[in-house]
Amino acid sequence: MNKVDLNLLFTLRVLLKEKSTTIAADKLNTSQSAVSRSLIKLRELMSDELLVRKGQQLELTVRGEELAAELPAMMEQLSGLFNRETFDPLLCREKITIAMNASIAEWVVPPFLHYLSTTAPSIMLTIDDWGNSTPEQLLKGDVRLGLNYFPLELPKSFIQRRIGEDSFVLVCSKTHPLSQEKFITLEHIRQYSSAVHIMKDWNDEAPKAEAELQKHGVDLNVQIRSRHLSIILRILLESDLILFSARRAAEQLDSRYAVIPFAEEVIQPKGDIGLFYANRYCSDPLTKWLEHAIKKVIIENNES
Repeated sequence: MNKVDLNLLFTLRVLLKEKSTTIAADKLNTSQSAVSRSLIKLRELMSDELLVRKGQQLELTVRGEELAAELPAMMEQLSGLFNRETFDPLLCREKITIAMNASIAEWVVPPFLHYLSTTAPSIMLTIDDWGNSTPEQLLKGDVRLGLNYFPLELPKSFIQRRIGEDSFVLVCSKTHPLSQEKFITLEHIRQYSSAVHIMKDWNDEAPKAEAELQKHGVDLNVQIRSRHLSIILRILLESDLILFSARRAAEQLDSRYAVIPFAEEVIQPKGDIGLFYANRYCSDPLTKWLEHAIKKVIIENNES
């Protein structure tokens, strides 16, 4: 192994992705015969065929499948080891997509955009909703980072970092009978019907507020469930419904709404906030800078 040519790993990565020596040669700007010779060396080094012919096509062996999943992250780490160029956000002109839980996006996006406008004004940012396809998009690189409540059940090919916390409050109309209360008790909750804001990969299967309140013997009378927060907020203004909301998102609402904390007797679900990205970006300077920027915004928002 001391004499392994690292260039072979670059060839292997392309071969495992394209499953064709001809296409790999074109991608690597070399000849098909050179790629075939490299494949012979790789098979000897790995003690495995890696790619086997089936009809007119090449298919990956079990070891080939494993390497196809592992090698991109390994190559990113190698790249970070040998490439220590300083990242300058002022010169960055990349198009970046970040997927966020809708509740987190409500309060993170405005200050984050303000921060980018002064530190990385040429970054072209797209904010997407976190959905069922987000993990796959993170692995492909179509989405660079994700923000959601932490932790999530994701494979080991992801990095998850806790970068902040949130608490939960009750939101209602300013004209609601509860709007003048300093704290919300279990008895208050029993008196009124509620609305539930459903968020992908957070409370779509088992809403957190309902689960916690059931521990206290309180079954919510839910009149409406919706993924559209704007609809719920409009209904609150026209009814006596109540909404359980993340505190930081609720603080962005205007004066038509009352935001009331829970009494100590009401045990709340955890509201840790997590940052998620694929292992392949663990040494990427831009990803590291974005992680630092989002952490900074969250910390400053918490202190304000």
